[in-house]
Amino acid sequence: MTVVDQTTIRRRKTGLTAIDRDRTAGGYTLFAPQTGGGRVDLVDIEGNSAHRW
Repeated sequence: MTVVDQTTIRRRKTGLTAIDRDRTAGGYTLFAPQTGGGRVDLVDIEGNSAHRW
């Protein structure tokens, strides 16, 4: 089991930094960065891009 650091200042990074599988529903996340030039990513629970538009 991965322990998620409860100190917010240490968690404020970019990318996937921790997974607490007991607190997720699994599935995918749709991610559209403001500076992505219209790019949209479908990201799986591991943080891998499953599809890009």
